[in-house]
Amino acid sequence: MLGRNFRSVHLALDELVTAARDFTDAAAERATAIGVSPDGRAATVAKEAGGLAFPDGWQQDTDVIDAIVKNLGIVIVRLRERIEATEKADPVSQDLFIEIAARLEQLHWMWQAQLSSA
Repeated sequence: MLGRNFRSVHLALDELVTAARDFTDAAAERATAIGVSPDGRAATVAKEAGGLAFPDGWQQDTDVIDAIVKNLGIVIVRLRERIEATEKADPVSQDLFIEIAARLEQLHWMWQAQLSSA
């Protein structure tokens, strides 16, 4: 990544990665608790995530910010669908989805703020 916002974007990416690791661990534990075998292989996650592809090579910092904002938006929409779907069927899973969505919405807002100032 290149650009004047390198350091702040790098630190924000670290924060996002930490949150994603926490979420995936919690989701895998919940899936296991309800009898679902989680498939956390990179190829499976990439195929099922539904996010936008990220190009190879050096990227401009503002392009990285824009891509993260768009991808977080996609993930949040999908999470909200799952929140609705689990309302009656599995309220414990729904609580987990709500917790994850709340944190991702906060991160989404923080990334959007970077884009508007870039």
